[in-house]
Amino acid sequence: MVSWKGNDVTITQGIQTTKPSKESSNNYTASSYLTLTPAQWKSYSSISCQVSYEGRTVEKKVSPLECA
Repeated sequence: MVSWKGNDVTITQGIQTTKPSKESSNNYTASSYLTLTPAQWKSYSSISCQVSYEGRTVEKKVSPLECA
């Protein structure tokens, strides 16, 4: 499961996530895309993508200021 958060609040719109597919290495791969307007992007101090699978969760955060 993939979820997106802005300032630790769940974002539910502007998300496209591909179906997971199993690779020959027995790993799974998927892509998730979040589309924001420039105003939305600037309104967040942090944006995170969280992936949960089989009881494990990985989260990556980015600050819009890091991308300026």
